[in-house]
Amino acid sequence: MSKWQIADELYYSGHALFQQGHYEQALEKLRRGEDFFRRFDARGHPFLRPLQHGISGLANTLFLEGRCYEFLKEFDQAVTCFETCFIHAKFEKRRPFRAFKQSVQQHLAACYETLIDKTAPDAMAKVVSSVPSINISYQFPFSLSPDAILIARLYEISPERHGPFKAFYENARARDADLRKQDKRSDEGSLKTLSAVVWGVIGAVWLFYGIMVARMLFLKQ
Repeated sequence: MSKWQIADELYYSGHALFQQGHYEQALEKLRRGEDFFRRFDARGHPFLRPLQHGISGLANTLFLEGRCYEFLKEFDQAVTCFETCFIHAKFEKRRPFRAFKQSVQQHLAACYETLIDKTAPDAMAKVVSSVPSINISYQFPFSLSPDAILIARLYEISPERHGPFKAFYENARARDADLRKQDKRSDEGSLKTLSAVVWGVIGAVWLFYGIMVARMLFLKQ
């Protein structure tokens, strides 16, 4: 049996266990299948053999893992799996992935809503009213704090249902953009300084070389 066949078998075994309601056993199969599909991705050919609905094996597997965690009420884990479904979105087939994405986002929204409901109201109100902390090492909105990510992602996924989060989301996005501009200017300034130093060194070397050549010519005369 080839590695592709092993990966497929693990996925479909996990799918069968999921349908039977054996979520923990399904996760054991699916995690092993995920590992195989990730290896295929690393070799640069994850989409040669899509699974259900024309979607890649990794995205299908991660989605099903998320559904298992959702039924087990492990919503943090479910969110991680659902969000990771989009890791190679730009390489997926557009038409089938559009429908797949809608399904994933429905479950994501439900998980985010549950996590927000489990958070103390005063803690969530404090997040909304505070200036968001931002780490620009990550893309927005994952550059925000964990609680702020819940609000921002929920608004991104379902803005019509979560209008009260609009002001927070737009302010956070604007702050994120400003910090990135400042960081870019800082990088550009550092690059210009480094460039000036390099050209200064090159100029000094050529000047020294010119002096040495002129001196040798003078001595020969």
